[in-house]
Amino acid sequence: PIVYTGPNFWKFRLAKSLALSQCPLWIVSGYSNIPDDPDREIPGWDWVIHQYTNKHPRPDGKPSGTSGTVDANYFKGSMKDLR
Repeated sequence: PIVYTGPNFWKFRLAKSLALSQCPLWIVSGYSNIPDDPDREIPGWDWVIHQYTNKHPRPDGKPSGTSGTVDANYFKGSMKDLR
């Protein structure tokens, strides 16, 4: 499994627990528009995917049915790792 959460939810709702830190972390942050922003870390839990915005202009080639803006994510790894 992968855990999808952000620093504030982790801090205030999960009481800074690292009980799930053995799972990969997909971190959602305050939308800095900076893919690899070190201020978006959860101490003791290294993220694998960082959703850094939910207002990215829809790039060409996206699947039909999408319009306007979309989420944008940064994967910390190689294409081989992602597969």
